[in-house]
Amino acid sequence: MNNNSPINYLPVRANLRWNRADCTHDEVNLTSTLTCGQTFRWRRQQDGAWLGSIGCQAAALWQPDGCVDHFYWQTFPTADGWDLIAKYLNMGINLRQLQHQWIMAEPLTADVFTQHVGLRLLRQPVEECLYSFQCASCNTVTKIERSVGELARVYGAAAMTPWGNVWLFPTTNSIAHASEAVLRTALWGYRAPRVISLAKIVQERGVGWLNELVDLPYKECHDALTALPGMGAKLADCVCLFCLDKWGAIPVDTHVLQLAQRLWPMKQTGSSLTPRVYAQIGDSYRQRFGAFAGWAQQILFYSELRRSRDRSVAG
Repeated sequence: MNNNSPINYLPVRANLRWNRADCTHDEVNLTSTLTCGQTFRWRRQQDGAWLGSIGCQAAALWQPDGCVDHFYWQTFPTADGWDLIAKYLNMGINLRQLQHQWIMAEPLTADVFTQHVGLRLLRQPVEECLYSFQCASCNTVTKIERSVGELARVYGAAAMTPWGNVWLFPTTNSIAHASEAVLRTALWGYRAPRVISLAKIVQERGVGWLNELVDLPYKECHDALTALPGMGAKLADCVCLFCLDKWGAIPVDTHVLQLAQRLWPMKQTGSSLTPRVYAQIGDSYRQRFGAFAGWAQQILFYSELRRSRDRSVAG
Protein backbone atom coordinates (compact mmCIF):
# COMPACT_ATOMS: atom_id res chain seq x y z
CA MET A 1 0.00 0.00 0.00
CA ASN A 2 2.90 2.35 0.66
CA ASN A 3 5.12 3.77 -2.04
CA ASN A 4 8.25 5.12 -0.39
CA SER A 5 9.44 6.99 -3.45
CA PRO A 6 10.04 10.56 -2.26
CA ILE A 7 8.49 13.38 -4.27
CA ASN A 8 8.64 17.14 -4.20
CA TYR A 9 5.30 18.86 -4.65
CA LEU A 10 5.70 22.61 -4.89
CA PRO A 11 2.23 23.87 -3.86
CA VAL A 12 2.68 22.40 -0.37
CA ARG A 13 5.88 23.47 1.38
CA ALA A 14 8.29 23.54 -1.51
CA ASN A 15 11.23 22.32 0.56
CA LEU A 16 9.43 19.29 1.98
CA ARG A 17 10.13 15.85 0.57
CA TRP A 18 6.85 13.91 0.71
CA ASN A 19 6.34 10.16 0.65
CA ARG A 20 3.33 8.73 -1.14
CA ALA A 21 1.00 6.04 0.19
CA ASP A 22 -1.08 4.36 -2.50
CA CYS A 23 -4.59 3.58 -1.28
CA THR A 24 -8.09 4.48 -2.33
CA HIS A 25 -10.11 7.29 -0.80
CA ASP A 26 -12.64 4.81 0.54
CA GLU A 27 -9.83 3.24 2.59
CA VAL A 28 -8.41 6.51 3.95
CA ASN A 29 -10.27 9.81 4.22
CA LEU A 30 -7.96 12.02 6.27
CA THR A 31 -10.44 14.84 6.86
CA SER A 32 -13.19 12.69 8.36
CA THR A 33 -10.71 10.49 10.23
CA LEU A 34 -8.98 13.43 11.92
CA THR A 35 -12.13 15.46 12.68
CA CYS A 36 -14.64 12.82 13.83
CA GLY A 37 -14.07 13.31 17.57
CA GLN A 38 -11.53 10.59 18.30
CA THR A 39 -8.49 12.92 18.41
CA PHE A 40 -8.11 16.63 19.12
CA ARG A 41 -4.70 17.97 18.06
CA TRP A 42 -4.46 17.68 14.29
CA ARG A 43 -4.61 21.04 12.52
CA ARG A 44 -5.13 21.67 8.84
CA GLN A 45 -2.64 24.19 7.48
CA GLN A 46 -3.45 26.85 4.90
CA ASP A 47 -1.75 24.77 2.20
CA GLY A 48 -4.02 21.80 2.93
CA ALA A 49 -1.66 19.57 4.92
CA TRP A 50 -2.67 18.12 8.29
CA LEU A 51 -0.07 18.63 11.02
CA GLY A 52 0.03 16.75 14.32
CA SER A 53 2.09 14.38 16.41
CA ILE A 54 2.24 10.66 17.10
CA GLY A 55 4.12 9.88 20.30
CA CYS A 56 7.62 11.37 20.08
CA GLN A 57 7.34 12.30 16.40
CA ALA A 58 5.57 15.09 14.54
CA ALA A 59 3.77 14.08 11.37
CA ALA A 60 2.32 15.72 8.28
CA LEU A 61 -0.45 14.12 6.23
CA TRP A 62 -1.79 15.50 2.97
CA GLN A 63 -4.61 14.30 0.74
CA PRO A 64 -5.15 16.81 -2.07
CA ASP A 65 -8.74 17.69 -2.89
CA GLY A 66 -10.12 15.24 -5.43
CA CYS A 67 -7.38 12.69 -4.76
CA VAL A 68 -8.92 9.20 -4.89
CA ASP A 69 -6.01 6.77 -4.88
CA HIS A 70 -3.24 8.02 -2.57
CA PHE A 71 -2.16 10.43 0.15
CA TYR A 72 1.19 11.95 1.13
CA TRP A 73 3.00 11.82 4.46
CA GLN A 74 6.20 12.67 6.31
CA THR A 75 7.51 12.43 9.89
CA PHE A 76 9.78 14.74 11.93
CA PRO A 77 12.46 14.91 13.19
CA THR A 78 13.08 11.32 12.04
CA ALA A 79 12.05 11.24 8.39
CA ASP A 80 10.27 8.48 6.46
CA GLY A 81 8.67 6.73 9.45
CA TRP A 82 6.05 4.74 7.54
CA ASP A 83 5.70 2.14 10.30
CA LEU A 84 4.59 4.94 12.66
CA ILE A 85 2.01 6.26 10.17
CA ALA A 86 0.74 2.80 9.23
CA LYS A 87 0.27 1.77 12.86
CA TYR A 88 -1.46 5.05 13.73
CA LEU A 89 -3.89 4.76 10.82
CA ASN A 90 -4.46 1.01 11.38
CA MET A 91 -3.56 0.43 7.74
CA GLY A 92 -3.67 -3.34 8.20
CA ILE A 93 -7.46 -3.21 8.58
CA ASN A 94 -9.48 -3.60 5.37
CA LEU A 95 -12.10 -0.90 5.88
CA ARG A 96 -13.95 -1.47 2.62
CA GLN A 97 -14.51 -5.11 3.50
CA LEU A 98 -15.76 -4.17 6.96
CA GLN A 99 -18.21 -1.62 5.59
CA HIS A 100 -19.58 -4.19 3.14
CA GLN A 101 -20.12 -6.60 6.04
CA TRP A 102 -21.83 -3.90 8.12
CA ILE A 103 -24.21 -2.95 5.32
CA MET A 104 -25.12 -6.59 4.78
CA ALA A 105 -25.70 -7.03 8.52
CA GLU A 106 -27.76 -3.85 8.90
CA PRO A 107 -29.08 -2.43 5.59
CA LEU A 108 -30.56 0.57 7.41
CA THR A 109 -27.01 1.93 7.77
CA ALA A 110 -26.13 1.66 4.07
CA ASP A 111 -26.55 5.39 3.36
CA VAL A 112 -24.29 6.37 6.26
CA PHE A 113 -21.48 3.97 5.43
CA THR A 114 -21.68 4.89 1.75
CA GLN A 115 -21.52 8.60 2.53
CA HIS A 116 -18.66 8.40 5.04
CA VAL A 117 -16.19 6.09 3.38
CA GLY A 118 -12.57 6.14 4.50
CA LEU A 119 -13.18 7.11 8.13
CA ARG A 120 -10.67 4.97 9.99
CA LEU A 121 -10.22 4.31 13.67
CA LEU A 122 -6.83 5.51 14.88
CA ARG A 123 -4.46 3.60 17.15
CA GLN A 124 -3.41 6.55 19.31
CA PRO A 125 -0.65 6.73 21.93
CA VAL A 126 -2.27 5.66 25.20
CA GLU A 127 -1.13 8.61 27.31
CA GLU A 128 -2.50 11.21 24.91
CA CYS A 129 -5.80 9.40 24.55
CA LEU A 130 -6.26 8.87 28.30
CA TYR A 131 -5.60 12.47 29.37
CA SER A 132 -7.31 14.08 26.38
CA PHE A 133 -10.58 12.32 27.13
CA GLN A 134 -10.34 13.45 30.74
CA CYS A 135 -10.94 16.88 29.25
CA ALA A 136 -13.72 15.69 26.95
CA SER A 137 -16.45 15.04 29.50
CA CYS A 138 -19.18 17.73 29.42
CA ASN A 139 -17.10 19.98 27.20
CA THR A 140 -17.30 21.39 23.67
CA VAL A 141 -14.96 20.20 20.95
CA THR A 142 -13.51 23.70 20.59
CA LYS A 143 -12.64 23.89 24.28
CA ILE A 144 -11.25 20.36 24.29
CA GLU A 145 -8.95 21.22 21.38
CA ARG A 146 -7.78 24.42 23.05
CA SER A 147 -7.26 22.81 26.44
CA VAL A 148 -5.40 19.76 25.16
CA GLY A 149 -3.37 21.98 22.85
CA GLU A 150 -2.33 24.21 25.74
CA LEU A 151 -1.38 21.20 27.84
CA ALA A 152 0.97 20.08 25.08
CA ARG A 153 2.34 23.58 24.49
CA VAL A 154 3.18 24.15 28.16
CA TYR A 155 4.41 20.69 29.16
CA GLY A 156 5.31 18.93 25.90
CA ALA A 157 8.54 18.96 23.92
CA ALA A 158 8.77 20.73 20.55
CA ALA A 159 9.41 19.01 17.22
CA MET A 160 10.51 21.21 14.30
CA THR A 161 8.66 20.91 11.00
CA PRO A 162 8.57 23.04 7.83
CA TRP A 163 5.42 24.66 9.26
CA GLY A 164 7.11 25.50 12.57
CA ASN A 165 7.08 23.72 15.91
CA VAL A 166 4.65 20.95 16.75
CA TRP A 167 4.19 20.30 20.45
CA LEU A 168 4.44 16.65 21.37
CA PHE A 169 2.01 15.38 23.98
CA PRO A 170 3.52 15.49 27.48
CA THR A 171 4.42 12.37 29.41
CA THR A 172 2.61 11.11 32.47
CA ASN A 173 5.55 12.32 34.57
CA SER A 174 5.24 15.86 33.17
CA ILE A 175 1.49 16.00 33.81
CA ALA A 176 1.94 14.59 37.33
CA HIS A 177 4.23 17.55 38.11
CA ALA A 178 2.09 20.15 36.34
CA SER A 179 0.87 23.28 38.09
CA GLU A 180 -2.83 23.23 38.88
CA ALA A 181 -2.98 27.02 38.53
CA VAL A 182 -1.41 26.89 35.06
CA LEU A 183 -3.79 24.18 33.90
CA ARG A 184 -6.78 26.11 35.19
CA THR A 185 -5.79 29.09 33.03
CA ALA A 186 -5.48 26.74 30.04
CA LEU A 187 -9.25 26.05 30.17
CA TRP A 188 -8.96 22.88 32.25
CA GLY A 189 -10.89 24.49 35.12
CA TYR A 190 -12.09 21.98 37.70
CA ARG A 191 -10.50 19.23 35.59
CA ALA A 192 -6.99 20.50 36.39
CA PRO A 193 -6.56 18.79 39.77
CA ARG A 194 -8.29 15.69 38.43
CA VAL A 195 -5.91 15.18 35.52
CA ILE A 196 -2.87 15.82 37.75
CA SER A 197 -4.18 13.33 40.32
CA LEU A 198 -4.83 10.79 37.56
CA ALA A 199 -1.28 11.18 36.24
CA LYS A 200 0.16 10.63 39.71
CA ILE A 201 -1.82 7.40 40.11
CA VAL A 202 -0.76 6.15 36.67
CA GLN A 203 2.82 7.07 37.54
CA GLU A 204 2.60 4.94 40.68
CA ARG A 205 1.51 1.95 38.58
CA GLY A 206 4.90 1.99 36.91
CA VAL A 207 6.35 2.60 33.46
CA GLY A 208 4.50 0.64 30.83
CA TRP A 209 1.35 -0.06 32.83
CA LEU A 210 -0.92 1.79 30.42
CA ASN A 211 0.53 0.10 27.35
CA GLU A 212 0.25 -3.31 28.99
CA LEU A 213 -3.55 -2.92 29.11
CA VAL A 214 -3.66 -3.75 25.41
CA ASP A 215 -2.88 -7.36 26.29
CA LEU A 216 -5.90 -7.72 28.59
CA PRO A 217 -9.34 -8.94 27.49
CA TYR A 218 -11.84 -6.11 27.00
CA LYS A 219 -13.66 -6.49 30.32
CA GLU A 220 -10.46 -6.61 32.37
CA CYS A 221 -9.09 -3.63 30.49
CA HIS A 222 -12.32 -1.67 30.97
CA ASP A 223 -12.43 -2.55 34.68
CA ALA A 224 -8.81 -1.41 35.13
CA LEU A 225 -9.62 1.94 33.53
CA THR A 226 -12.88 2.57 35.40
CA ALA A 227 -10.98 1.94 38.64
CA LEU A 228 -9.05 5.15 37.93
CA PRO A 229 -10.47 8.42 39.30
CA GLY A 230 -12.72 10.30 36.91
CA MET A 231 -13.01 7.37 34.48
CA GLY A 232 -16.61 6.43 33.87
CA ALA A 233 -17.80 3.76 31.47
CA LYS A 234 -17.86 6.01 28.41
CA LEU A 235 -14.37 7.48 28.90
CA ALA A 236 -12.98 4.01 29.56
CA ASP A 237 -14.58 2.76 26.35
CA CYS A 238 -13.05 5.67 24.42
CA VAL A 239 -9.59 4.67 25.65
CA CYS A 240 -10.29 0.98 24.99
CA LEU A 241 -11.42 1.73 21.45
CA PHE A 242 -9.07 4.48 20.32
CA CYS A 243 -5.74 3.14 21.54
CA LEU A 244 -5.99 -0.32 23.11
CA ASP A 245 -7.34 -2.34 20.16
CA LYS A 246 -10.65 -3.17 21.88
CA TRP A 247 -12.58 -2.71 18.67
CA GLY A 248 -15.85 -3.97 20.08
CA ALA A 249 -15.93 -1.21 22.70
CA ILE A 250 -18.86 1.20 22.27
CA PRO A 251 -18.58 4.63 23.95
CA VAL A 252 -22.24 5.52 24.45
CA ASP A 253 -23.41 9.13 24.70
CA THR A 254 -26.69 10.82 23.81
CA HIS A 255 -25.86 10.84 20.07
CA VAL A 256 -25.17 7.11 20.08
CA LEU A 257 -28.30 6.45 22.15
CA GLN A 258 -30.55 8.52 19.85
CA LEU A 259 -29.13 6.88 16.76
CA ALA A 260 -29.68 3.39 18.14
CA GLN A 261 -33.25 4.24 19.14
CA ARG A 262 -33.98 5.63 15.68
CA LEU A 263 -32.44 2.75 13.72
CA TRP A 264 -33.58 -0.17 15.82
CA PRO A 265 -36.10 0.79 18.56
CA MET A 266 -35.45 -1.12 21.76
CA LYS A 267 -37.76 -1.82 24.62
CA GLN A 268 -37.38 0.05 27.89
CA THR A 269 -34.32 2.08 26.93
CA GLY A 270 -35.74 5.37 28.11
CA SER A 271 -33.89 8.65 27.57
CA SER A 272 -31.27 8.44 30.32
CA LEU A 273 -28.03 6.48 30.19
CA THR A 274 -28.35 4.20 33.19
CA PRO A 275 -25.75 1.40 33.42
CA ARG A 276 -28.36 -1.04 32.14
CA VAL A 277 -29.23 1.14 29.14
CA TYR A 278 -25.53 1.78 28.47
CA ALA A 279 -24.84 -1.95 28.31
CA GLN A 280 -27.93 -2.59 26.22
CA ILE A 281 -26.92 0.01 23.61
CA GLY A 282 -23.39 -1.39 23.40
CA ASP A 283 -24.74 -4.91 22.94
CA SER A 284 -27.09 -3.74 20.19
CA TYR A 285 -24.10 -2.46 18.18
CA ARG A 286 -21.99 -5.55 18.82
CA GLN A 287 -24.81 -7.91 17.84
CA ARG A 288 -25.15 -6.16 14.49
CA PHE A 289 -21.58 -5.22 13.60
CA GLY A 290 -19.50 -7.89 15.30
CA ALA A 291 -15.90 -7.68 16.50
CA PHE A 292 -15.32 -4.30 14.81
CA ALA A 293 -18.52 -2.74 16.12
CA GLY A 294 -16.55 0.19 17.58
CA TRP A 295 -15.34 1.13 14.10
CA ALA A 296 -18.91 1.08 12.79
CA GLN A 297 -20.13 3.04 15.81
CA GLN A 298 -17.57 5.82 15.22
CA ILE A 299 -18.75 6.30 11.65
CA LEU A 300 -22.38 6.31 12.75
CA PHE A 301 -21.52 8.70 15.59
CA TYR A 302 -19.79 11.08 13.15
CA SER A 303 -22.81 11.00 10.87
CA GLU A 304 -25.15 11.71 13.77
CA LEU A 305 -22.92 14.53 15.00
CA ARG A 306 -22.95 16.18 11.57
CA ARG A 307 -26.71 15.66 11.33
CA SER A 308 -27.16 17.38 14.69
CA ARG A 309 -24.94 20.30 13.61
CA ASP A 310 -26.82 20.67 10.33
CA ARG A 311 -30.14 20.85 12.22
CA SER A 312 -28.67 23.47 14.54
CA VAL A 313 -27.46 25.61 11.63
CA ALA A 314 -30.75 25.22 9.78
CA GLY A 315 -32.67 26.23 12.88
